[in-house]
Amino acid sequence: MPTEGVIVVIRLGIEQERESGTPGRDKVRLEDGVTEKELIELWDRAKMKVWHHDIRNYQVKRWFEKNCHIEADLDDFNSPLPPGKFSADGLQRFLRAVERELAY
Repeated sequence: MPTEGVIVVIRLGIEQERESGTPGRDKVRLEDGVTEKELIELWDRAKMKVWHHDIRNYQVKRWFEKNCHIEADLDDFNSPLPPGKFSADGLQRFLRAVERELAY
């Protein structure tokens, strides 16, 4: 089952819940156990690191292929919401790797 479709359905459900007054982003858990709000916060932090530290396309491609087994590039980081291929775990590991690299 494609993850991207699941996330889109969850997002649509959240928009409907918000309109009806039921729990929103900070209550609904995604497949990997995080809320949509947490995933978006991770995504925003990852985008900030990529753009602020001038991370190159080949670096993004190589890291995500090696560590998450997905195809990713800088164009993905133009999206306001994380594409379905990005998991919270993958984004957390990416952020830790960038922070580790910047420490040296």
